[in-house]
Amino acid sequence: MANSVQVIEKNEGPKIAWSQKDSKLIFGDDDLAIRCDTRQRDYPVHVDICADDDGNLITGVGRYYIAQIDIPAAKYEEREAEQLSMAEMDGDAYADAVERERLPLDMADVVLTLWDVSGYAPVNQNL
Repeated sequence: MANSVQVIEKNEGPKIAWSQKDSKLIFGDDDLAIRCDTRQRDYPVHVDICADDDGNLITGVGRYYIAQIDIPAAKYEEREAEQLSMAEMDGDAYADAVERERLPLDMADVVLTLWDVSGYAPVNQNL
């Protein structure tokens, strides 16, 4: 099991039901799922979870604010590479290089902010 996300309750009131499975956050009764690892970039990523006028969960702007997911920028491990030849360095003769390996997302670094959903009437009433 991946580490658990950090949860912030932004205001008072009921929150949407959610669960975590590895790097995936699931909202409602499997109404919307977000894979955080595939959304991670070299910069922080912010995902808004809202509900539209019909009560469907969506990402982006909607009528009702449900949650936010903040995914940190990717982290890398650097190590010295073997010396590269002139051809590999695009004309730079035998220079030392650094190889970067992207580290897996640690879900403990992801922040889930939950909002009051008392004004939200989902299609499926299982909050």
